[in-house]
Amino acid sequence: MSISDIYYFLWHFEFDIILKPFLLSIVSIEKLTLAKYNPYTEKVEDVKQASPFAGNNFGKMGLIVGLGGSTSLFLAFMVAYLYSKPNWTWTLLSFPKLFLVSAVVLVLSSFSIRQIPKAFAADDAPRMKKMFIYTIVLTSIFVVTQIMGWGELISENIVIGGKPDGSYLYIISGIHALHVVGGLIPLLIFYFSFKKIQANPVNSLLYFSKPGELAKLKMLEIYWHFVDIVWLIILLFFLFNHL
Repeated sequence: MSISDIYYFLWHFEFDIILKPFLLSIVSIEKLTLAKYNPYTEKVEDVKQASPFAGNNFGKMGLIVGLGGSTSLFLAFMVAYLYSKPNWTWTLLSFPKLFLVSAVVLVLSSFSIRQIPKAFAADDAPRMKKMFIYTIVLTSIFVVTQIMGWGELISENIVIGGKPDGSYLYIISGIHALHVVGGLIPLLIFYFSFKKIQANPVNSLLYFSKPGELAKLKMLEIYWHFVDIVWLIILLFFLFNHL
């Protein structure tokens, strides 16, 4: 199997099995939640405190399938790495320091995205906008540091088609970067939608009464914490195996 075949397989596995269920669940959760919402029998405040999965089996299953597929994929590559490592006789690569910086940045973005649903529940539009911007900026910095980290590997003549330890690092970190970009897409959609709504005072007031909106934001938050934890595990895994 060639490198291009591997890329093709990873992309289709990543999108069809992992990102697509997550993105579809994010898109559809508002419609499904609103279908169960009765303004004559339920208070908006009660709906806001509900679980992001309440009354939304499709959204729940989409998220579970996506995160389950992601976990299986990362575990498979880590097991393959450990299985192959005893046969390696060369000096293992030095881990890019920029990947440590990207970990700190991603942890900070995980904190900022946690504040978005809180601001929504408090009807705090200025804080919500600020946290959106912080998360988008931090995520962009993460992507840039990842690219710079790969550049650091290339400068040391470590390429994806070279020794297996470098190839595993490229593939695992690349798949994780795709997860981050996959979360950045709905984040940007939510932000620009929020920004457009806030330009109209009437729509701005109605926005915070939409029960499905908070559910979507909470699902995105859960996904974000997942990719954050996964990256920390990946860092510890490679650091431990390259000491």
